[in-house]
Amino acid sequence: MPSSDLHPLSLEKLLPFALLAVAEVEDPHRVKAALALNALRLRFPQWTIYSEQLLEHAQFFNTPAMAGPITPQLSFPIKYGPRAAERFMISAVFPLAYRAAQDWVEQIGLAALMMHFRLRALSESSYLAHRLSIWLSFVEAEKVITNPFQRALLLERFVEFIAHAFYGVAEDCSVSAQRFDFASALKLCARCPGFFAHHLIALAWLYKARIGLNTDEIQQAYQSIASTVFVQYGETDDHLLPPLPWRECSDADWPQHLLQFALQLRSNIHIATLAEALSVLWDASDLAGRSELLNAMDRLLNAQSG
Repeated sequence: MPSSDLHPLSLEKLLPFALLAVAEVEDPHRVKAALALNALRLRFPQWTIYSEQLLEHAQFFNTPAMAGPITPQLSFPIKYGPRAAERFMISAVFPLAYRAAQDWVEQIGLAALMMHFRLRALSESSYLAHRLSIWLSFVEAEKVITNPFQRALLLERFVEFIAHAFYGVAEDCSVSAQRFDFASALKLCARCPGFFAHHLIALAWLYKARIGLNTDEIQQAYQSIASTVFVQYGETDDHLLPPLPWRECSDADWPQHLLQFALQLRSNIHIATLAEALSVLWDASDLAGRSELLNAMDRLLNAQSG
């Protein structure tokens, strides 16, 4: 099928650009956004007529991009081992980190290289829980990208993510001492959503990845997200999280309500990932959880108009 006939929100349409897009502010977001927009396409087929509007509002194509892969431009006869490759990546030794990472992939494969950072991504708290959600998005992307050229680009974007996410970070794996389940984590993240509700975005990505994680890993990730919230908002208890008005929205009205919410937010790439996160959490939540989500959405709109 000609590319012009592809759905505007399909991975086939979005990934070629997302894999060339480099981070403009801190972490790379386009791969995660491409996956999110494709998921929204599948979840809400009635949104098709708004596809171009969503892409423009999310500023998907408004970011610096490479002309092609960097690694083939590096020439050196030595092959690097895993320890050297990890050191180059975490120490942000560019452009050599690209070449060393490729050598590592040739030994163990791209999926295994990503899994090497599994514990740190799941258990170390970070600003807005970026390490967790972006790492999970790369893991998902690796599963669906089979084209060798695109996989080479995915590796380079992953190297850039690791360089920023773990540069100079001690491996203390510190997390909240409290224990959380999905419902309590949702309540915390909905009432303390963070910038563009990144805490809800991280929780949604964790929920999507839950089948591939064991119980201890899921609990570690819940507590890591909670630690991220506490760092930003301070230790949180019931008197700091007062009950909010009960809100309801029917399943029939939800698609239009979510679309209107997304288009009312100020233009930003996170519109894509936030809309998809809310969709995932909505489908996974009971009525109480959905009420929390609706209140969080109102809070986000009020915050940007205040």
